[in-house]
Amino acid sequence: MKRQIGTGPCLACGETIPYKEADSGALSVCCPWCDFSGYGRQGTQARKILESKMNPATKIEPTPEPTPAKPAPAAKPKTATIFG
Repeated sequence: MKRQIGTGPCLACGETIPYKEADSGALSVCCPWCDFSGYGRQGTQARKILESKMNPATKIEPTPEPTPAKPAPAAKPKTATIFG
């Protein structure tokens, strides 16, 4: 499954297009105006070139809910000491 991680110019015609990332980490672009497509696997020079042209998405990811703190353990009652 691919998710859009930003936008940027088409490397052929310059129109703004979506930049998408696959579950495998590969970055792909496809221009609907000129049919240019590009692909860069994780860790390759092609990926670095595509990333350098991309404007990151401005969508703010939701922050996870804070986990509730564990209640403090109950204090043990003190026992009386009898001196005799």
